[in-house]
Amino acid sequence: MWLQILEQERRNSDDLAVIKQRLDRIESRFDGVERNLDRLDSAFRTCLSSSVMLCAQLGASRKPNYRQAILSCKIATSASLAFE
Repeated sequence: MWLQILEQERRNSDDLAVIKQRLDRIESRFDGVERNLDRLDSAFRTCLSSSVMLCAQLGASRKPNYRQAILSCKIATSASLAFE
């Protein structure tokens, strides 16, 4: 009887070790997704501020600087995707 209990305990320990490994992998993947979302959020905010700048220039009847706004969006987007 004691041998059966010890054997069952060993199997339970093995199962728990496998579950912990899987959880660690999932947690690592989640951290990567979280970092990517942070980068995309930053790029989106940069593009949004460039769009606001363009609207302000249009509202002020100045010649809008499209090239600068597009370049800002490209730089922000490429920087956010560079580390994937």
